[in-house]
Amino acid sequence: MRKEEEQGMRALHAMGHVLMGGLISLAACVVFLLFASLGVSGGWLKEGLMGQLTVASSVVGTLIGGLVAVGRHRTKGLVVGIAVGVCLFLMLLTIGHLCYGSVGMEQGGPALLTGCLCGGALAGLLGGSRGSKGKKGTRKRKARSAR
Repeated sequence: MRKEEEQGMRALHAMGHVLMGGLISLAACVVFLLFASLGVSGGWLKEGLMGQLTVASSVVGTLIGGLVAVGRHRTKGLVVGIAVGVCLFLMLLTIGHLCYGSVGMEQGGPALLTGCLCGGALAGLLGGSRGSKGKKGTRKRKARSAR
């Protein structure tokens, strides 16, 4: 393959990993919110905490989805993790617009965006360290095989 085709395939694989991580993030966010709503219904959590629990669910969801995406892509972990956070935020914004007709940024949008970006950045930092170790090992193997 030519260099341009190889770069195009890399970009396509990166976008696929980001979208897969975004969908996993959305699923984890929904599961977290399900347990939070069970806690509110059972009386263990106060109903006033739902705003904070929503932001916490976006952080946890993006962390889980970002770790999956970064683990699959293995390079540029921070960029992939933040891209997963942006993907989750856009999906949540789209779902909110479809369900409620209009989504105002004054209803917690900046906090939700910050939670998504922080969870993605954390996933990129935690999951991105494996890629550099693999490169060093392959250099040593190539040097040994050339002798």
